[in-house]
Amino acid sequence: QVNQNLEIQRARLRDDIKEYKFREARLLQDYTELEEENICLQKQVSVLKQNQASLKHEIKRLEEETEFLNSQLEDAIRLKEISERQLEEALETLKTEREQKNNLRKELSHYMNINDSMYNSHLNISLDGLKFSDEATEPNNDEIMNGFEQNCLSKLSNGKNSTSTPKKNESFPPGPSLVSDLLSELNISEIQKLKQQLVQMEREKVNLLTTLQESQKQLENTRGALSEQHEKVGRLTENLNAMKKLQVSKERQSALDNEKDRDSHEDGDYYEVDINGPEILECKYKVAVAEITDLKEELKNLKAKCKECESKYEEEKSRYETESQALTEKITSLEKSSRHDREQVARLEKELKKVSDVAGETQGSLSVAQDELVTFSEELANLYHHVCMCNNETPNRVMLDYYKEGKGGRSSPETKGRRSPILLSKGLLTIELGKTENGSGDSSPSPVSSLPSPVSDPRKEPMNIYNLIAIIRDQIKHLQAAVDRTTELSRQRVATQELGPVVDKDKEALMEEILKLKSLLSTKREQIATLRTVLKANKQTAEVALANLKSKYENEKAMVTETMMKLRNELKALKEDAATFSSLRAMFATR
Repeated sequence: QVNQNLEIQRARLRDDIKEYKFREARLLQDYTELEEENICLQKQVSVLKQNQASLKHEIKRLEEETEFLNSQLEDAIRLKEISERQLEEALETLKTEREQKNNLRKELSHYMNINDSMYNSHLNISLDGLKFSDEATEPNNDEIMNGFEQNCLSKLSNGKNSTSTPKKNESFPPGPSLVSDLLSELNISEIQKLKQQLVQMEREKVNLLTTLQESQKQLENTRGALSEQHEKVGRLTENLNAMKKLQVSKERQSALDNEKDRDSHEDGDYYEVDINGPEILECKYKVAVAEITDLKEELKNLKAKCKECESKYEEEKSRYETESQALTEKITSLEKSSRHDREQVARLEKELKKVSDVAGETQGSLSVAQDELVTFSEELANLYHHVCMCNNETPNRVMLDYYKEGKGGRSSPETKGRRSPILLSKGLLTIELGKTENGSGDSSPSPVSSLPSPVSDPRKEPMNIYNLIAIIRDQIKHLQAAVDRTTELSRQRVATQELGPVVDKDKEALMEEILKLKSLLSTKREQIATLRTVLKANKQTAEVALANLKSKYENEKAMVTETMMKLRNELKALKEDAATFSSLRAMFATR
């Protein structure tokens, strides 16, 4: 009885131990599941942190781009305001110059009318009783001279108006809206070319103004000579009037003398030389006529000089107009070329958007197929592990490496980490592919990679799918071999059960414990391997992120240096323009 009680207690204790072991195994299984969930959550957290870092970097980059664009916009607005202000100042100076020129023309015409009236009155008074020998052959030189002076003045006034006031049909500096359009649309090189052309035009304008001033000086000299001739003619008329008065007084005296002679009846036949006699007066008249002919010749020479000045002025004016028309044609051609380039850029952007949309669709379909293949490979790996556990065998390391790293023994070190199921999510896949693009130069760059879209190079995705299919085939082979082993073991067990005695329960329990310990060891190894892969992936992503940050920093630094150089060049050009404008303003003020 005691032995029976002891056996019963032993059996109970064995049952309790089995229950405790079963509970322990279940708790260990729960613990392993929780650890796997924890590892998955850690992976997700690392992925989210990486995505967060990349998003922060993108946000910073976009903010810097917006600041750069805002600074460019402010510079463009400032340049537009400066150009509009300069145009307004130039227009105001032109208006003041026009008013001054109109006032000067009015005064000049008034003085010329006064001089013409005085000159005509003096000639009419002085030359009433004179008849020259060349009166029948030559026309009225006074009228020709007056008409010539009026024509010269009208032509000069028209030339000044044409140079100072812009015509409707001529192309002069456009309004503020056109200036702003040109500043916003034209490229920097075209703007510099146009600035150079404007500087050349300003120089030519200055040269033309100098020539015009010289012609005006020549005209003033001719006018001074004409005024001197007028003064000489006035003096001659005064001399003629005095001579007429003397002749009249002399005639009266001669009449009185004749009366006295008649009264006295004295016979005196002597001849006295009279200073105021008619012969002396005739000599004086001849001298005056010779001086007048000399003055006419001088007037003819002055007329020829005036005609030469007018011809030179008209030639320079025509040349300036042709050059301005050529510049306007160049500006229109440049505007047409810039519009054509903008249309081509817009068309290419539309085509790029279409291609990126198609690439996104293909990338989505490839990612879905890849996820399905990854899940299928994981299920095959789990099934293989379960079959090995049922066979009381350790699973093959190659198969576990397939499950852990996503590749077999045939994969090359260049494509390492590309097939891992851990890295096959959408976030890490784009980062990994971006690393392979930047790190290794074995694949050709895609045109879509330059776009800021989450779609990576679509030519690398099918290789991952092909690798996954090869992995699944290898997994199926290993699983088939494991299933064959299970069938053989089952046959051997059936044979042993039929032939041998019943296996001891303690031995089975020990075997179960050994298998459980082996399974725990394999799970721990898997966890360690997954953690290593996660660490490798994090390290690789961190290196890729650092490389991207370095490259972006260098690119942004280069862009900043380029923009600084451009701004310095623009500032130099603006200073030169300001100097030219100030010189022109000073010249206009002096005029």
